Amino acid sequence: MLCYTPLVFERINKKLQQKMTISEATAFVHFAVLTADELVTRGKNIYAANYRQHVCVTVNKHNHRVITVTQLTT
Repeated sequence: MLCYTPLVFERINKKLQQKMTISEATAFVHFAVLTADELVTRGKNIYAANYRQHVCVTVNKHNHRVITVTQLTT
């Protein structure tokens, strides 16, 4: 199960240039991770790359807290 802080929702919207509600952002991240094309563990983080949605979700591997979502360039 993924965990979120209030600040991460602001960060997600800023990085993706969106105005998603908390529930929309949670659903977006959940779907992006579940359908990820690639999972990479590096250090204390897991990177879930979803090429169809053009995003990479960064998650702390110890507490499963979402750190950020970045836009992938093509």
